[in-house]
Amino acid sequence: MNCRFIQDNLIDIAEEKFPAETRKEIDVHLRSCNRCADLTTRFAQLWQTWQDPVSVKPSPAFLSQLWQRIEKSEERRLVVPFLLSSWQRPLRAAVAVATMVVGVLLGNYLGHVPVWNVTDSSQQLTSQEAQENALPAEQLFDYYLGGLDDFPSGSAGEFYVNPGQNG
Repeated sequence: MNCRFIQDNLIDIAEEKFPAETRKEIDVHLRSCNRCADLTTRFAQLWQTWQDPVSVKPSPAFLSQLWQRIEKSEERRLVVPFLLSSWQRPLRAAVAVATMVVGVLLGNYLGHVPVWNVTDSSQQLTSQEAQENALPAEQLFDYYLGGLDDFPSGSAGEFYVNPGQNG
């Protein structure tokens, strides 16, 4: 008999399921090994407690007190949190859509940043030169959002972005 056998068979030892011969070998080992003896004693106590659980009966007033506490907590709830929760969901959706639109526009803008051909950084454009080089609003829109026109024909993106061009 060894310590490993004792550790592997604690439940069977606690329930005394071994034959008399094996039980004698276990007792001999437990007398010689204080560690296994302590382990089996503690486990047997725990096992016995688990086998015979103590039933706890609530007091007669428990249920009524529980219902009173539940009703108090329900009374504390205000209408405001309900109203807040009712519009939080659409607000989250609107914020998500707005974030996506801003992200697409910003990404498209950053992908189409014009290159300025200024040889001398100290040189400034006059207002007339700036007006000559400026693009009209329609061209700016096409310049920065032109990438959205490249949807495959018949795709959902083309249907929603270019509705007048659909067949």
